[in-house]
Amino acid sequence: MGAAARAGRAQRRRRDARGDRGRDRGGADRGAPAGRGDGGGVGSGAPGRRRGAVIAGGLAAVILAAGAGRRLGGVAKALLPHRGATYLAAICATAREVGLVDAVVVVGAPFGNEVAAHARQLGLRVRVNPAPERGMASSVALGFAAVAGGPAAAAWLWPVDHPAVAADTLRRLVDALGAGIEVARPCHRGRGGHPPLIARAVWPALAACGGEADGARGVLRRARSVDVEIEDPGVVHDVDLPADREAIG
Repeated sequence: MGAAARAGRAQRRRRDARGDRGRDRGGADRGAPAGRGDGGGVGSGAPGRRRGAVIAGGLAAVILAAGAGRRLGGVAKALLPHRGATYLAAICATAREVGLVDAVVVVGAPFGNEVAAHARQLGLRVRVNPAPERGMASSVALGFAAVAGGPAAAAWLWPVDHPAVAADTLRRLVDALGAGIEVARPCHRGRGGHPPLIARAVWPALAACGGEADGARGVLRRARSVDVEIEDPGVVHDVDLPADREAIG
């Protein structure tokens, strides 16, 4: 065999070896969208790897409970009963099934003292919103400023009037976060719901949004996000009216 032929064969062997190494690293899947595996569902691709990366520092929750419950006749929603617990206790129990290590409950008048006492009984941290009339965004800013001092890698933003979310739903959100995704938002039949799971990288902007509604929404809009379609009506069942209480049981 001539020198030119031997050189050509060696070059082909080197190309083949590089191709094998690329396939071993998963190069054949490089075109797949983030968060989608062979099954096409969000979060189905390599869920264990992404879940481990997120849970390495644990998970937190910012629980918004500063409302006055006026459309329910003026009640503290956090203290309403739900399946043998309160709304707040039910949320915490569900989140703890999925690796909750820190939770901050944002409270405000007129039920701040009662809700704060209950939150502390559950082992939760409390922040008081001095001006809850400014709206939910003011509580969002306070809550994310508080969890930023903790160890968690991601946090659920959880209004207390969504107590019926399933633990499996939270796991789906954990699976979806990662691979460049900063916000995983649950959806049910195309309708956006709660609680979104938000990566730590987004928290400083939420804490600094000044409580302006468009500021908080704008932060989440600019973040790299994915909508996770889930067969869990609890993500869209918020409790504002007496009929809503009956709907979630």
